[in-house]
Amino acid sequence: MKKIFILLLLFCLSSHSIAKVGDIYSCSETAIVIPNETEGALESDYLSDFSFRRTKDEIIFEKHKSFSSKFNMQIILDSLEVFTASGGRLAGDDLPVHSFLSYMDGRFTYSNYLYLPTEVLITTTTAKCFITNPS
Repeated sequence: MKKIFILLLLFCLSSHSIAKVGDIYSCSETAIVIPNETEGALESDYLSDFSFRRTKDEIIFEKHKSFSSKFNMQIILDSLEVFTASGGRLAGDDLPVHSFLSYMDGRFTYSNYLYLPTEVLITTTTAKCFITNPS
C-alpha cells in the first residue's frame, strides 16, 4: 500500500512540473524605471497590462503596448515555477537591444538594454502575474 501511495505521489509531482509549459500568464505592471531619463519610476499612467505564453523553449509576448508585433525570448533557465529568458534584436537605425526577463511565483522582472551611439538606455519593468489558463 505504501508503494502505491508513493508511486501516485511521484506521478502527481512529475505531471505538475511539466504543467507550466503552454500556460498563458496575464500581468499588470507595477513599476517602470528608466534611470537615464527620469531618475526614478514612471507615473502609473504609463503602466499597462500584458500577457505572455510560455512554451518549452521560449516566452512569447501576446499583448504588450511596447511591442508592435509578437516578441519571443529564449528560455535560458527553467525550474518549475522559476524561469528566465533572454533575447536580442535590432531596433530602429539598427541599434542593438538585449532583453532579459525573470519570473518567480507571480513576480515578473524585465530589463531592456538599448545600445545608443553614446550611452546605454536601460529600462526595467516589474509586474505581478497570474496564470490564466493552467495546462
